[in-house]
Order: sequence, then C-alpha cells, then structure tokens
Amino acid sequence: HDHRGHPLNEIVLPSNVLVRSTPDMRHIRFAADVLIFDWPSSVLSWLIAADIPLIYLSMADDLLEDDIESLLKKSIFVIDTNILGWENELLTLLNLPQMELNRLWEQKKKDRVYFNENYNSGPKQSDKEMIEWIKNKVPESVVV
Repeated sequence: HDHRGHPLNEIVLPSNVLVRSTPDMRHIRFAADVLIFDWPSSVLSWLIAADIPLIYLSMADDLLEDDIESLLKKSIFVIDTNILGWENELLTLLNLPQMELNRLWEQKKKDRVYFNENYNSGPKQSDKEMIEWIKNKVPESVVV
C-alpha cells in the first residue's frame, strides 16, 4: 500500500468512525467501541486487554508469520487489505449493530485467550522458564 497511501484513505468510513494516526493507546482503548489497527506491535497486548472488538488491517508489509496470522484471525477480526473487496468486509463489520459485533467478538474469546497467553504475553512462568520459552519460540539462528 506504500504506493497508494493508507488503505483507510481509500474508503468512506461511517460518520461515527474517527481515525487517529498516532493515538495514545493507553487512553483511547477505553473510550472506543471498536478499534482498528494496522501494525501488530507491542500495542496489541494493550488492545487485547481492553477486551473490545479489534479489527486488524493486514497489509503487504506486515511482519506476521503465516501461522501467527492464522491464530490471530481466530482471535480478532483480521482484514487483508491486499484482497479485492476488503473495503466491503470492513464496512460490513463497522455497520453491524454493536450488540451483534460484540456477539461475534465473544465467539473468538477462547482463541483470543489462547493467543494472548501463548503468543502475546507469554506463559505465566518463572524467569528461567520464560527464558526457555523464548528460546523455543525464536529460531535458533536468532538466539544468542
């Protein structure tokens, strides 16, 4: 999307959707009914902790491995902006009644808890066990 700008600039969003390019997620996550984000960074743990519907816009330059993205798709709403018709998928979600969106969100809870505990925040273990867990998650060529 670098050559054409951000995907959200390509569509007309509902009037109740506000776009912030650099929001402070410590605060905004408690003020929103749904959050759309486009970069799966450390902010993901804050967003998941807010327990409100999340929509991740997957773009060509995201760094998620296929297996991680597959788990994320089961945990939150993921829209691939490289697929024709992604705009309709996003607008369909945004135009759902809040109760229906929350119901669909709740259906993903079991997978979201699993994703959060095993990939986002890591297992609840001692420091030594955590180091071993990290070593097992990172390819051997990266571990020093």
